[in-house]
Amino acid sequence: YQIRTLVLLILLLICDGYDAQLLGFVVPSLAHDWATPKSAFGIIFTSNLIGLTIGSLLLTPLADRFGIRKTLLSCVLLFASLTLLSAWAHNIETLAVIRFLCGIGMGGAMPSAMALMADYAPPRLKTFCVTLAACGFSFGGAAGGFIAASMMEHCGWQSVFIVGGVAPLVLLPLLFLWLPESLARLFS
Repeated sequence: YQIRTLVLLILLLICDGYDAQLLGFVVPSLAHDWATPKSAFGIIFTSNLIGLTIGSLLLTPLADRFGIRKTLLSCVLLFASLTLLSAWAHNIETLAVIRFLCGIGMGGAMPSAMALMADYAPPRLKTFCVTLAACGFSFGGAAGGFIAASMMEHCGWQSVFIVGGVAPLVLLPLLFLWLPESLARLFS
């Protein structure tokens, strides 16, 4: 039960880490396709980071109020859907808005996943399990470079967003079925 929870959260954070880094992978191709200087894409990076910050600050209290599980599942649905939608953006303004909203979902997912892992990790392995889950985020970002390079070469920049949206959407039913509610919520 605890191992399954750990594996699900690692997989989720791999998706979150991939999503958090994918802009850096696609901007050179986007700049070429949209005939726009790379410097013009700064607004997209900024809006994504502002969304991440807002998501972390605003959604974490919602997790305390409505439950970590519900908040986490909502965040995954939000960032996965908007990442998928990013593949059809046609200008900087549209992509900036989409990535801002996507950032809110990503920002809420990470702390919720960490809190849930801390709830269910065995006491003697709590720090190890939380750290291992957090490594999923870094792994997703690092692996994303290899995935993006391969995908863009064969399928274009849109495929990077499609993979980033479809992967967590495929994971979402498993999270819905097997991810527990926080212990504090169950006993309150």
